[in-house]
Amino acid sequence: MIHAVFELNDKLDTICLRVNGHAGSAQYGHDLVCAAASILTYTLAQIALILDNDRKLRREPKTKLADGDTVITIRPKREYYDEALYAFYNCEVGFTILAQNYPDFVKVTPFGRKAQ
Repeated sequence: MIHAVFELNDKLDTICLRVNGHAGSAQYGHDLVCAAASILTYTLAQIALILDNDRKLRREPKTKLADGDTVITIRPKREYYDEALYAFYNCEVGFTILAQNYPDFVKVTPFGRKAQ
């Protein structure tokens, strides 16, 4: 099962997405649920790079895009915080739709909730 966790850290002013696991809905290389989750995470990672290139982050984003283990963490500048958070919320919506359609394969912990 894929578990996507969206986190805000007020002390560090960071926004983070952690994705772990595999859907297992089909054979490796043919799993459309995993492919959809991958597109969501890779799109968010690219947005993090764009925010960094546009000098909207306080430091370079931390991205780990590994098979079954992804972490994307950014620390936006105050004036761009809402823009950055909006990108993560869009990704959260995508994962929520994926989880609603494939509840046996995807779980989401949205912002403001503790991971289970």
